[in-house]
Amino acid sequence: MKKGFIVLSIVIVLAVVSGCTQSAAPSQPTATITMQTSVLPTSTTNMPAQTTNLVSENTVRINDFTFEPATITVNAGSIVRWVNGDTVLHRIQFDDEHFSPILLGSSQSGSQIFVEPGVYPYICIIHPEMRGTIIVV
Repeated sequence: MKKGFIVLSIVIVLAVVSGCTQSAAPSQPTATITMQTSVLPTSTTNMPAQTTNLVSENTVRINDFTFEPATITVNAGSIVRWVNGDTVLHRIQFDDEHFSPILLGSSQSGSQIFVEPGVYPYICIIHPEMRGTIIVV
């Protein structure tokens, strides 16, 4: 019986040792995926993204509950950008129903493209004393 116990112990030890000496399966190569992302500034826009020099030249700033300048003249096809410098919400609404309102929180900006010549008055719906006009030639 003693001899059987010794043989059984040797078999168990050999089984454990042989199990521990197996080499691990080769690891699979890891694929690295690189994605390019971009962060857009917080803004409201009624037009597709475009690059144009006129955006910076045709900027209306909102400060102290006024549009600066209150009236701006631009060429047809121009983009006008509003930048809210106030700490409150403003909602720009045009008399022309073809334009959607532009809602601007503090430090936000929004743009509108003007294709057809004409006079386009607008107000801030929240603060109706704020009035402006875009003249398109």
